[in-house]
Amino acid sequence: AYDDFPTYRKQLDARFAQWLEKKYGTQEKLAAAWGQALTSSERLAEGTVKVEANPWGMTEAGLPREPGGPRTRRLDNAAFLHEVQNVFYNRFVKAIRETGYQGPLIGSPWQAPGMLPHYYNLRSDDQVGYIDRHNYFGEALHDTLLKTPGGGYLSSGLQQVAGKPFGVSEWIHVYPCLNSAEGPVLMAAYGMGLQGWGASYEFQSTSARINWEQALAGNLPYGVWNADVPTQMGQYPILARMVYRGDVSTGPVISTRQVSPQNLATGEFDFTDKIQQQGDVKAFTGTVPAESLAAGRVLVEFVAGQSRSTFPEMAKYRKGTAIVSATGQLTWETAGEGWVTIDTAGTQGYVGFAAGQTLKLGDLHIQPTSHYAAVLVTANTAKGTLARDETALISAVARNANTGFRVLTLDGKTIVDNGKAPILLEPVRAEVTFARRKIARVQVLDQDGQRTNRTVPVQQGRFTIDTGRDQTMYYEVVFQK
Repeated sequence: AYDDFPTYRKQLDARFAQWLEKKYGTQEKLAAAWGQALTSSERLAEGTVKVEANPWGMTEAGLPREPGGPRTRRLDNAAFLHEVQNVFYNRFVKAIRETGYQGPLIGSPWQAPGMLPHYYNLRSDDQVGYIDRHNYFGEALHDTLLKTPGGGYLSSGLQQVAGKPFGVSEWIHVYPCLNSAEGPVLMAAYGMGLQGWGASYEFQSTSARINWEQALAGNLPYGVWNADVPTQMGQYPILARMVYRGDVSTGPVISTRQVSPQNLATGEFDFTDKIQQQGDVKAFTGTVPAESLAAGRVLVEFVAGQSRSTFPEMAKYRKGTAIVSATGQLTWETAGEGWVTIDTAGTQGYVGFAAGQTLKLGDLHIQPTSHYAAVLVTANTAKGTLARDETALISAVARNANTGFRVLTLDGKTIVDNGKAPILLEPVRAEVTFARRKIARVQVLDQDGQRTNRTVPVQQGRFTIDTGRDQTMYYEVVFQK
């Protein structure tokens, strides 16, 4: 695409020549540094030294291993593009601030290819404001984040910079992925909670113009990002309480990758990263594995001088097949297809494939029957706990789909029939036991969270939620005074 704009290319080549002349001084010194990588037609005086616009050539795999010559040229190329980006960003930051705007700014939510281009780009974003990213997960029917702790769009957190807020302004399980209920729970618990992120915006909502009686779980080609469904927005009343109360504590820093000007100038780091990308779906890992995000905070720090990076000691956080967060509040079980438990004073519950398990949490036990579900129990008030609040709220969702929805079983992705309204919900069944509190009643709420005249039988603090039987996804537990 860059070659399709010869005027802009000529201008950028001329700027590159000026940049190189400032660094090397003469054509001869440039030739000595670049060797055979400098062609006979490239002249500083004529502004004809060509810029390589493809950042993949500056990645760890793209950089020549031998010092000098081609490697030096690509390192210079990367440094120049970084400076051009900074000049552009700084100009626009100044213009925006001169309007009187005092709010947050971001450079860009996009990331560059791994290692050198990535850290140059991240450094540019760091100089503008807070770090923001976009990421998505899954397109096949049975894709799940739970098989890989810290993976999928959670792995964007490996780009969090020390001393700066971090946010993900676009994320969602891509339709028709059925296991989407895990997304909001993981982002709230691990992202906004353990990692201490500052922002989360699920993409996308059209609620201002949607006809709820005709709402669909998703459709092709542009309805594959849909937060207006029970598995997503339907969990917000519970998760918002958990996030705003700060139920999940921010974890300690367990790893910091140090990046200095010397690292950027030489393209040499004391760690490696790996980025996998297919369109908008990205995954990050490396010397600091994505699973470290399930244990504690993981940061990048830009430093003035050379400094050693610190890496997570993951053995400290492993308990059998599970990773337990440094705070002790979150457990990511990797057995089977995986599940996560949340165990805080204000919110307790699980999401994932936990059928047949007995999940023993601080104030309650949950015994799921459903193969896959998200069952969350939270204190009702702004500063409440499950041990003291007069009431608790429960949300229970599994998978949703359009009526008549069918998908090709060969690939689990190709939609044969997208179906029609209404959206159908897979029933959730689980036994919940409050061991330390006496329950006055368990009220069935309607789909707007309003009380109905129906209740669930309770025996010695134990009751069964069955969303198919009760035709709801919400319950209210009223405790005896």
